[in-house]
Amino acid sequence: MLSGHDHGYQRFGARNGVRYVVTAGGGAPPDPIRSVPEVECSKSCCHYVRVRADAASFQLEAVDRDNVEQHHRVIAGKPERQTPEV
Repeated sequence: MLSGHDHGYQRFGARNGVRYVVTAGGGAPPDPIRSVPEVECSKSCCHYVRVRADAASFQLEAVDRDNVEQHHRVIAGKPERQTPEV
């Protein structure tokens, strides 16, 4: 689940099989990141997130305004949660 709210980057551990990423790295100065146990990775910086997905994997790359990768996460293999067919 990708969401934008606080001005920073936070990746949370899985909850009920769903991983959450909050990303909002532009448009305002970065917010301080609160330390909570559920956060696996966080960064307070101006950034964007590059998402790459195919049938086997899902990749997130948080890249700062100097084009330096701040975080990279690959989720490979079976999805953590199956989405019902529509």
